[in-house]
Amino acid sequence: MSEIVPNKEFMKRGGRKPKLDTVEDYRRAVLAYHSKCEAENDGEGVFPDLAGLRLYLGKSKGELKVLMDGDGELAQGIRDVFDEAQDMRESWLARKMTSDNKRAIGCMNALKQAENGGYTDKQVDTSEKTLTINVSGIKGGAKAFK
Repeated sequence: MSEIVPNKEFMKRGGRKPKLDTVEDYRRAVLAYHSKCEAENDGEGVFPDLAGLRLYLGKSKGELKVLMDGDGELAQGIRDVFDEAQDMRESWLARKMTSDNKRAIGCMNALKQAENGGYTDKQVDTSEKTLTINVSGIKGGAKAFK
C-alpha cells in the first residue's frame, strides 16, 4: 500500500497546507490527486478514495463540512467539485469491477458506500403510503376516534 502524502507541490514550498481559495483551486487539486492515484502501482492505478483526497488536500471532515454548508458561490462550487470527484470514484470502481473479475466483489462493496455511489441490492420503494380507515357502522363514527 502506498503512502499518502499531502499535496507534494505545496510540501516543496515549506510544508504548508495547500492554498485553496477558489473553486478552481479545489478542482485542480482534486484532479491532481486523481492523476497521482492513476500513476501509482506501476501505472495500474490505485483507488482514489475520499479519505485519501482529504489527506491530500490537508482538510479534515469538519473543515470540509463547514466549507460546503454555506449558501454562497464558493460553498456550492466546492460541493460541485466533490460531486464530480464522487462520479470519478464511481466510474473508477465500475470500470475495475467489470474489467477484472478478481476485483468485482471488492469494487461492489466500495460502490455501496454513500461516498462512492451508494449502490443498493434492493430497489427502494419511494411511493407514498396511505392508510384508509372505514368508520362506517361504528357508533359515533369518526368522532369516536377523537
